[in-house]
Amino acid sequence: MSNPSTETTSSFQNAFETAAFILAGAAGVSIFLCMPVVAPALVSSFGFDAKQVGEFSFVQLAFISLGSLLGLWVTRHFTMKFVAVASISVLLLMDVTSSHLENYALFLSARAVAGIAGGVAVAVATGALAQRPGVERNFGLFLFTQILLGMLGIWLIPQLVGSYGIKGVFYPLVTLELLVLIFCLSYVPALKFAEAKRSDTKNTRLAWFCSATSLVAMLCFFTAIGCYWTYVGLIGGRSGFTVEAVGWGLSLASIGGAIGALVPTFLQQRIGSLTPILLSAALLIIALYLTSNHTNLFSFVIAAATFTFGWYLFHPYQVGVLAAVDVDGRATMASAALTGLGLGLGPVLVSRFVETNMSVVYLVSGAGFLLAALMIMVVVLLTPRLVREREALAASGNNA
Repeated sequence: MSNPSTETTSSFQNAFETAAFILAGAAGVSIFLCMPVVAPALVSSFGFDAKQVGEFSFVQLAFISLGSLLGLWVTRHFTMKFVAVASISVLLLMDVTSSHLENYALFLSARAVAGIAGGVAVAVATGALAQRPGVERNFGLFLFTQILLGMLGIWLIPQLVGSYGIKGVFYPLVTLELLVLIFCLSYVPALKFAEAKRSDTKNTRLAWFCSATSLVAMLCFFTAIGCYWTYVGLIGGRSGFTVEAVGWGLSLASIGGAIGALVPTFLQQRIGSLTPILLSAALLIIALYLTSNHTNLFSFVIAAATFTFGWYLFHPYQVGVLAAVDVDGRATMASAALTGLGLGLGPVLVSRFVETNMSVVYLVSGAGFLLAALMIMVVVLLTPRLVREREALAASGNNA
């Protein structure tokens, strides 16, 4: 007969372990979550121009992608505790160092190392959460935690930058990383990931086409997201709003993202994937229009809230479409790296033009959302054919 007190203790232990992985992954991407207020802070404290802000964003996010790929290897050779603690420790060290570097090249180098460390943290968190019971609940909490941290950072950082300069950007992140480090030391198990079982089922040519199309769509989507989210703070600043007002407004707008992230949890597949994807793509286009035509802080916040709602509604469904067509899982694993690459590529595409013409942000973002929606539509329409192909292969295998 099981001991109720033992089961309760085990339940609490599992909850704390899950929380540690969630916080480690969120800390790994925390700099991006706060990007709308980090970009103006770099301009005001370090004297960055728009081109340098775009380069900073690209370096940070591209190396997060590289770190995610590196994480696929290190998590198979070292314990989860070692990987989590080491990656968060390096991230913490680089954030402390970055606040004291005045040389542009050295600063970018420190952010590249921080990006790799953050990517590894995301990889270990993703792998661990996927292995634990209640996968959908785990990743829902993961996404929701990122939104909450983004809201807190966007509200807090502008106030600290006004008093402490660039240290007001990095020291809140360092504080978060110290707390995460304590959690990881206390609750992440000193175990290696179990070796992944290879599936006997391989992707067919049609499955690979659908998977590749989904990955390109995801790259386009996050290129558009990175383009807008990096510069929306500067857009607010050029409209005459103070840095504090922009930070408060974008923090409030993140509520839209929280609501958008909860919708798939309740809606799931009741109306399929295509309808929510097309709806959220339309909302993202509307948000771009509202941002370009805002007249006061209220309309600016409404535009940003519409954007975050569409963002967090679109993404879960596009991941679901990819998972449905990817049999052996390799394409799904690669999607994490493409996410970071797209987020970094977007600012670079427009960084040479935004100094004189901010409308390029709306054009590139709008094109990215339209392309992503169209490619996902193609995949969704091909999915029934792919299902029939798999059933035919399974039937022929059974007959043999």
